[in-house]
Amino acid sequence: MNDDDVLLDEFHLAIYVPKTLPTGEVFGIRGGLASETFRQELLKVVRRLLRRGPIFFNVEIEVTR
Repeated sequence: MNDDDVLLDEFHLAIYVPKTLPTGEVFGIRGGLASETFRQELLKVVRRLLRRGPIFFNVEIEVTR
């Protein structure tokens, strides 16, 4: 992103786990979601989706937490 860009839209992703999931598994999932690897893979997936349509050619994408 640079000073010439303007935020057009923003999406939020909600992740749910069962209430009965053991605490250790919840922490494991949370750690995975917080990892740089997960964010980079999520960014790749979103880029691939947007590249399917030429209308999105000039769109910049950012994944934040």
